[in-house]
Amino acid sequence: MAFRMALAKRRGSIEKFSWKDNLATRLTLIALFLLGLYISAQWGLWASVAYVLLWVASDLVLFAGTCRRCAYYGRSCPIPLEGSIVCRVIPKSEKPFTGSAILYASIAYVLRVGLPVGVILQDRLVFEGILLGLIFILFWVSNLLLSGCPNCINYPCPLNPGKGK
Repeated sequence: MAFRMALAKRRGSIEKFSWKDNLATRLTLIALFLLGLYISAQWGLWASVAYVLLWVASDLVLFAGTCRRCAYYGRSCPIPLEGSIVCRVIPKSEKPFTGSAILYASIAYVLRVGLPVGVILQDRLVFEGILLGLIFILFWVSNLLLSGCPNCINYPCPLNPGKGK
């Protein structure tokens, strides 16, 4: 109950997100990727390549476990690129969108930040760690509270403020 109260209030119902609708989410996701790449590069070219491959793997996890069951499948969604790209990679599932999607999203984001966090901890990169943490938080605040969830039509999602409508 307390978790539901912490979620954003319904603002609207956007059928297809434009680049303006999720601009903050888009910019923070790009910043998260670029900073993660920069941090990973501290361990050399192989770590940079590994980071990019982990990011691609995270997309596949999201596509298979979350996006293929979403109302935004095949069109622009709150998280930039994912909804409109999944249809080119994985077929739509008729199974309902459930809370397990949060588990898949969590796994995907561990894949996205795992290597940079490892570099930060191993090399004691305090500034980079703080910056990565702030960007990660800004990304989720933007998506969960400002643009994504408050306007999302994927009502079965447990994070949707209009759940059950």
